[in-house]
Amino acid sequence: MGDCIESPGFDVAEVDSVDDVECGPGALEVVARLQLEGDEYPGDDAIQGMIGEGCPVETVYTLGPTQDSWEKVDDRRVVCFMRID
Repeated sequence: MGDCIESPGFDVAEVDSVDDVECGPGALEVVARLQLEGDEYPGDDAIQGMIGEGCPVETVYTLGPTQDSWEKVDDRRVVCFMRID
């Protein structure tokens, strides 16, 4: 999809924003964007299940909603990334 971010060197529990970088070796490239549905936050396990069903198999990293972002800012977005080698 042409958009890339720097590969995080650690497990990120919550991310407020990410900076775009040039796509190249070591970067993470967007391979899909999902919009989840529902009025109430379905729980972490359900979110992971939706991500697993919606993201392509080459996905190695995802950014998705937390309970706080779902409830306070109506965030239902998931971005699926693959690593560029």
